[in-house]
Amino acid sequence: MLEASLSSNSISTYRRPWQLYRQFLEDKMKINGPIFPITTDNMALFIAFLAEQKYAPSTVITYISALGFPHRLAGLPDPSKIEMIQLALRGYSKLNPSRDSRLPITLPLLENILSSCNHTQSSLYNRRLVQGMYAIAFFAALRIGEITCRPTQTQPNLICYNQVSFIRNKEYEVTAITITLRHYKHSNPAEPVDIFIYRAKPVCPVSLLLAYLNLRGSSPGPLFCWADLSPISRNFFTKALGDSLRFCDLDVSGYKSHSFRIGAASWAASKGMSDTQIRAFGRWKSNAFLKYIRLPSIGSQS
Repeated sequence: MLEASLSSNSISTYRRPWQLYRQFLEDKMKINGPIFPITTDNMALFIAFLAEQKYAPSTVITYISALGFPHRLAGLPDPSKIEMIQLALRGYSKLNPSRDSRLPITLPLLENILSSCNHTQSSLYNRRLVQGMYAIAFFAALRIGEITCRPTQTQPNLICYNQVSFIRNKEYEVTAITITLRHYKHSNPAEPVDIFIYRAKPVCPVSLLLAYLNLRGSSPGPLFCWADLSPISRNFFTKALGDSLRFCDLDVSGYKSHSFRIGAASWAASKGMSDTQIRAFGRWKSNAFLKYIRLPSIGSQS
């Protein structure tokens, strides 16, 4: 009944807090029985658990609202509306007022800025280059220093072509791409990490990267580079992103190169990944990624 009444995006928003609540009951409360309906006490303890894990206040409010909604559908008292829970949420917001002000590049926005390149980039090479950088920065949750460089600075984390490999089917078609990272923030060079990028819809990072590589060629050097194999500067990428955002009539000041990584964390959460999986996906050493997760509020669901 719940799934029939919601859009696919709404279902993703509702699914994650229920998965997290079940995990909380099993790991912290040692409860393995039915999880519905939720008692007010358990909801209050769950808020304390989320606070301990340092979730952003906006995310906590969204999660609690998602947990309360099925109660209303079932004609039961909604524990999220109880005064004690509302006071706990307000208190949590006051105690944790700071949040990362950088806005996320969401999947719909990614679609828009990819399309904008047809208008903002003057040459075919530049279009394919920027589109490939946008897609891989998002789907691999890359840091800006892994795809661009600063002048006069060594870039040990810059991804090179020889770190990319292709997974093919029996027809020799590329079905996925692997990027092997040996050097990145907090990395252990003795333990490289493989990032698997698969074909997807509506944005296919594999197709976009292959379209760029068809122009780049297979010469050794930075993965993203100019025709002379020189690396892409951070300034160029920042300007390209700004041009794309302006073309989409968006306020450029709210978005930074790190917005791709922030958006990737939220996208992974919306896909139902656990905190452990998201941490591994983004190569986060701690739970710092939790402040990046921006799920749409229940009231904004279409």
